[in-house]
Amino acid sequence: MNSINEGHDLVYVDYSDLLDKVLHCLSEQKIFKISDDGDRLRIDIDSVATQVAALQVDNPLGSSGSSTRSATINISPGSKERFHSQVHEIRDGVKQLLERAIGSDSTVKEFVSKLITDLQTFKGGSASLDFTYPFSPYQGLQKQRLSFSRNSNQRDILKFHKLTISVQNTRDFNNQLRQGLKNYIDVKFAGKSTVEREDLNYILEDLEKDYKSDFYRLQNIIDTETLGKIKKQAQINYLEFLLENTNTKASQDGVIYLQDFIRRLKILEDYIADTTKTDGDYLVNYGGTSVNYKDLFSRGDAFDMLPIIPKIDGYLGEVKDENQGEIQFIFGLKLKLDGKVQTYGGKRSFEYYLNLLDPDSVEHKAGLSEDFKRETFATKILQIVFLYYFLFASLYDPSAEGYNSSRELEYNPIGRFEQVVKPVLRDSDEVAKQELFQKIVKSFKKFNVQKKIDCLKQLLKNLLNERKIFFPTREYPLHICVKNTILEDDINNIFKNNTLFQPILRGNPKELLKYISIGEAKAQGNSLCTLPAKITISDIHFCDIEERQTFSMEYDLTGIRTLPLLFVPLQDKIALDVYNKNFKHRKLLLFLYNQKGNKLESHQAFVYRFTFCLLTYICLWVLLQKQSKLFIPILRLHLNNKQDDAPVEKFIVSLSNVLSHLLNEEHRSNAQGVDIRDLKYKVPNVLSSLYSVLPKKFSFTNASDSPELDKLAIIRHLRNSNISW
Repeated sequence: MNSINEGHDLVYVDYSDLLDKVLHCLSEQKIFKISDDGDRLRIDIDSVATQVAALQVDNPLGSSGSSTRSATINISPGSKERFHSQVHEIRDGVKQLLERAIGSDSTVKEFVSKLITDLQTFKGGSASLDFTYPFSPYQGLQKQRLSFSRNSNQRDILKFHKLTISVQNTRDFNNQLRQGLKNYIDVKFAGKSTVEREDLNYILEDLEKDYKSDFYRLQNIIDTETLGKIKKQAQINYLEFLLENTNTKASQDGVIYLQDFIRRLKILEDYIADTTKTDGDYLVNYGGTSVNYKDLFSRGDAFDMLPIIPKIDGYLGEVKDENQGEIQFIFGLKLKLDGKVQTYGGKRSFEYYLNLLDPDSVEHKAGLSEDFKRETFATKILQIVFLYYFLFASLYDPSAEGYNSSRELEYNPIGRFEQVVKPVLRDSDEVAKQELFQKIVKSFKKFNVQKKIDCLKQLLKNLLNERKIFFPTREYPLHICVKNTILEDDINNIFKNNTLFQPILRGNPKELLKYISIGEAKAQGNSLCTLPAKITISDIHFCDIEERQTFSMEYDLTGIRTLPLLFVPLQDKIALDVYNKNFKHRKLLLFLYNQKGNKLESHQAFVYRFTFCLLTYICLWVLLQKQSKLFIPILRLHLNNKQDDAPVEKFIVSLSNVLSHLLNEEHRSNAQGVDIRDLKYKVPNVLSSLYSVLPKKFSFTNASDSPELDKLAIIRHLRNSNISW
């Protein structure tokens, strides 16, 4: 279990200046406004957060700001007492502003009590965005007992594939790293004087003694960042696992396409890991944004935009053996099979990304035209070009007469990528880049890439639907290798900085992933140290043992007092229209947020979010401190979805989930969002999820089946593929 502790090994933080400015700006704003009918409280935290973000605010990390990844609770000794008093001052300031808005005729408790509604009044004939929901009972539900299936004679009901990632010899990592650094000194600086080599070894000793040094920083990065890279390797291994289990009746074209898909993924990985290339060889640019392909495709999510790719979904557990120095991570596996992107008119995944790549498309033009989206959008386009060219560039049309799918296995995309694609991406001619994108899109259509994807998709669907087939467990031994190129090779820089490592180690951890390789267990000449690892894929079957129970379920709304909370970007006309149409008759708390926050620089964005989080929580604390148990549904109205680059909305998603978690300590709460640009078919699912935490009554058809439990907790897991936010 992870825990947060105060301690001297954490970076100190000092929020004094930031909190002073929050208090100052708060005193100048009227953040509370009550509707004319007294049924809605509008809370404008956004104005204060925006004002604070525009000020010159001292970095809470001080001089450690450039080298620290994260820090929270280790308040510096000189500011600890002041921190508490400042937060209390802000709380008192919020309370005073609220009391002024309410007036002298009512207390805060009395005012909030008037906003609370009996949940029974939310019940209606059909789901509506205004929190109305039918709360209908469910009849004829079945509970069925399953057992692990051991042979093909049993009737399988359910099967899934389990991924186990094992990392071994973790206890020896520090020793290996120390020995690797010692070997590096002995070999790299063999020609230096005895005194210089002694000084290098003293630096190594100092690195080991200091728990904040680069030595332990590297260890921490290995702990936190490499699991994603191993998952990426597991995606390739899972495709190999499926290929090994295809039968002779399978479509031969489909089998070849699967072989080719795996082959091309490995070509891409080898290209990114090519030690003969420098970082500069991977630099490309578009729309004023420069990216390094080696950085981008060293990350664990590098393959996520492919139309067909395994998805590692569902964290099933973690097992740690301290004695053996081994840790296991267990996950579920599923396949992304070129599904529809519902928020974009039902386009299939391949079509959706091809449309983004097309410079003539509305989406491409919009992505470049909006300032706050341009950098992220241009990065995405460069990713699509690289990924899709390596995986789908071809010279053969499956619809052509005499087509032979085996010839796909002969094509290597690297040659033309180096000669035709990369020179254009490295140049500054934006028109030439857009012409290149158009040619790639036309080429994919000309050679019917979608038809090949459909064939591969059908092969995989047929394979997974064969419930009677038991796939043998397969193990894939690996090595996690830290490359010695992460080390400084200039002895003067080593003495100057008092470290053997390059400065990049103290920067963004994601940029260090290119120095960590995950591959087959074999010797590597450029290795600083290695850890053995193993990927295991298992086929798990569950069978029916003829034990079923039938029951009904209904919501128990008795005595539930409700106070809805709504996040809305009211400055937008669409959001304002939706709000006026659906919520003007509801009693609720209304929190405003603004899309302008998307344009903030990183430091300003931190200040904005810190202020917004702090004031939102304090407002809720002041409002709810004297209220007994409530149900607080948190609904977010969005103008974007997960695929869009909308930092403020993603922040609001995260904040609402944190608020829900905190509120559940004293109340009952849940959070859900909806993209309001197209509400068709969404509202029932949105409200079903929002109300999923409410208590329910279960009645068994056969009374003897009823469990001897007064209450039962059901843990509900929402698959990401089913929700827009």
